[in-house]
Amino acid sequence: MFVSITPNPAMDYIMIINKLEKGKHVSSINDYYSPGGKGIHTARLVSKFGFPTMSVNALGAGRIGRKLILLLNDEGIYTNTIFLKDHTRTDVVIVDLSDKTETTITSLGPTMEEEDYEEFMDIVDKSLNKAEVVFMGGSVPRGAPDTLYYDIIRMAKEKGVNHCIITARGKLLENAAGANPYLIKPDTSTIKEYFGYSIYDLEGAVKIGEKLIELGAENAIVSYKDIHDVLITKEKKIVYRTKIEGPINLFGAPEALLAGISIGIMRGNSIEESVRYGMGLSLKVATLESISVFDFSPKEVEDFLLKVEIEELT
Repeated sequence: MFVSITPNPAMDYIMIINKLEKGKHVSSINDYYSPGGKGIHTARLVSKFGFPTMSVNALGAGRIGRKLILLLNDEGIYTNTIFLKDHTRTDVVIVDLSDKTETTITSLGPTMEEEDYEEFMDIVDKSLNKAEVVFMGGSVPRGAPDTLYYDIIRMAKEKGVNHCIITARGKLLENAAGANPYLIKPDTSTIKEYFGYSIYDLEGAVKIGEKLIELGAENAIVSYKDIHDVLITKEKKIVYRTKIEGPINLFGAPEALLAGISIGIMRGNSIEESVRYGMGLSLKVATLESISVFDFSPKEVEDFLLKVEIEELT
C-alpha cells in the first residue's frame, strides 16, 4: 500500500490567468477547487494507477475538512484523519500563463496542540502497518514540532518500511534528512532562505543534492530550470532533461514527479528508472489544464517518457 502523510492539507482554489497585472482587474480563463497539499496530490495520482492508497491527514473542523475527505473517498482513496479545532487551510493559487509562474496565497490554517500531535502520530503509526512506500510532504500546522517528519521516518523504519520519500523546506527538511529517508526533494521555492543561495543551473542543483546526502538522505532529487531534475545518490549523479513544447502548467508537477517515482518503486524498478517514470508523469500533468480531475490514462504517460533525456555526470 502507498501511504501518503499530509499534516497540513488545504482546499485549493486554482485560478488560471493569461497575465497577472498588479492593481488591475484580471479575469481567469479557468478556475476550480481541488483537494490540496503535496501529500494529497501525490496520493491522488498513485491511486489513479491502481495502487491501494491511504491518505493520512490532520484537518480542521468544519465543512471544508469533511468535504476534502469526501472528495478523496470518491477517488477510491482510504483516509485516516484527526480533526483540529480551527478551520482547514485554504489556498488561492494563481497560475500565470504569461511567465509560467504560480502565486499562492495561503491561509493560516489550524493549530496542532501537543495532544493533537500525539493523536496524529498514533494514526500514522497504525497506517504504516501495511505500507510499502511512505510519502510525506509540505508544511505542518502551527504548533507542530519541526521534527515531525523525522519522527515519522524513524517510526516507519522501525516497522521495516524502507522507502520513505519526503519533500519539505527549512528545518523540517534538514531534520528529516537526518533520519536517512530513501529519497528527499527540497522545496526549491525556499532554497535560498535556508541554504543561502538559489538554484539557477545544474551546478547549483548538484550542490544542494550533495548537501542533502551529507545530511543523511540515501538519494536526493533537485529540480532546476523548472522542468529539469538531477538525481544525486552516494555513487552517481544523473541529469534528466525534458523536451516539451507548447504551454505547460507546473501546478502539481513536482508532486507528479514524486508520485511517478513511488509508482516505479512499487513496480520493483530501480531508483534511476523510477525517476525517469516520474519525469514522464510530471510532464503529462504539466500539459493538463486542470488537476481537479486527472483526466488521462496511465498509458498516456509512456508517450512522455520519450521526451526525457538522461545523462550520467562524470
